[in-house]
Amino acid sequence: MDTDNSKLQDDKPPLTGEDVVAEPIVAEPIVTEAIVTFPPSPVLIIRKTWRSEFQGLLAFAILIAGGVALSLYAPGSIVTGPLVSFGESTIFLSLPLFWLLPACWLSVLAFRVYNVRYSANERGLEAVQGILSLNQTIIRLRYEDVRSLEIDQTILERILNTGELEVGTAATAGVELIFDGVADPFALKAYIQRRQEAREDGESRLPGRDNVQQNTQKLAAGEVSEAENEPRAEFAEAKDNIENVSHSERS
Repeated sequence: MDTDNSKLQDDKPPLTGEDVVAEPIVAEPIVTEAIVTFPPSPVLIIRKTWRSEFQGLLAFAILIAGGVALSLYAPGSIVTGPLVSFGESTIFLSLPLFWLLPACWLSVLAFRVYNVRYSANERGLEAVQGILSLNQTIIRLRYEDVRSLEIDQTILERILNTGELEVGTAATAGVELIFDGVADPFALKAYIQRRQEAREDGESRLPGRDNVQQNTQKLAAGEVSEAENEPRAEFAEAKDNIENVSHSERS
């Protein structure tokens, strides 16, 4: 029987390409989750300027002059002691005690300036108080809730182009947020008013999340232009006006 089966197999003609039928391979669809990301919202950082502490800086200069005069008048107030020894040579350090008072006063002024930070974006305003303190307070306001913007300046602050911008809301009868010691408060007020008008009109040109559905559809269709990814010119102008002085002071 085995020989008969082998003969039958040998008698079959070889298969050609026409006889071979390839079975279709059905590929399973690969499902991926589309994640749409938006560029970070531009944030305008508004810091308290050193010019707002002009009186404190003037007092600091007076304390330095008084410390030098008192150190010369009372040499015993200068503490001298060895600092580092290199073999037979020794370096001594002299510390005038009256100089500690202006140094402490300068640390108080630095604490006032850097303990608070303000910011503004396309959605609203934010104030962070207590950056260098144990307790920190964060106040956030939306542009829709802002009802009043008032500027408080003294004669000296008008000369130095600094002041306070008081922001009032309908929720409270008083002032909700105070931008204390900021440079060019009029430019900051104009920026907030422009943002309020843009929010009321429903037209947000800043790259953010205000029009999520439209941005998602445009990203899916590939219709996002370069102009939509650029920040508003008025935002850059307000940022330059408010932070230009702080950059010049650092340089």
